Amino acid sequence: EGLLSLSKGSLTLACGNVQALRKGKSYISHDMNKLFHDQEVSEDCMNTQEYIRAQVLKALFVGKDAFLDLHSLEMDSPDMIFAEAYSLGLAMASGVEFVVTDPKMFIAKKGTPEYFASSLGIKVLTFYAGSQGMLPRRDSAYKMIANFAAYYEVCDFAKFGGESKVLEIQDEIVKSTEFDSLLCDLNNLERVNSGSLVVDSPMSYTAKEDGYLLFPVDPANISVGERIALFATEV
Repeated sequence: EGLLSLSKGSLTLACGNVQALRKGKSYISHDMNKLFHDQEVSEDCMNTQEYIRAQVLKALFVGKDAFLDLHSLEMDSPDMIFAEAYSLGLAMASGVEFVVTDPKMFIAKKGTPEYFASSLGIKVLTFYAGSQGMLPRRDSAYKMIANFAAYYEVCDFAKFGGESKVLEIQDEIVKSTEFDSLLCDLNNLERVNSGSLVVDSPMSYTAKEDGYLLFPVDPANISVGERIALFATEV
């Protein structure tokens, strides 16, 4: 009936960048995903709603067992979860098709809410609701929240989904010259065969193993030194 009743414990729900969400943007003046830290910031940044909001959200992490960060993907993609090794059991119990680990820390950098939660000893999952035909992304997010709560027995809920495929990020593919071109489709989790030329340029990138491309972008739309894609292999 669209209701989620808690049988024990607590479940805290919070919206991230409210102003940006209302305007359909990633952020207004500052990327809030870089503001979850205790370092000094400029006065201009300190007075923004995004910095103030980040400080409010940081207080919600205290005393929590786990943190689920919800995102949506505009590109074609199945649902996926990013999880570090200590959160892998939780991620695999989520019922999401793809679970990605990031041992080289390409994603969870200082300033992100994931990094902040990890520093407090909290288990962290970052969920990306992909585009899957007519299934609304919010439905995927609701199912993820329900599975997350059921794992901790906060609610009595039948789990959605099946077995997860675990991937491990091996490389970050970076634009090296203005002549770089991506030779794969711009679909998240695009399958790549071993020996395939992925990026054609003077500093070309060839897949050393069978794997997948994560978050690929057209090199023509980014600057030299920025990320074209991540390359991951099955564990």
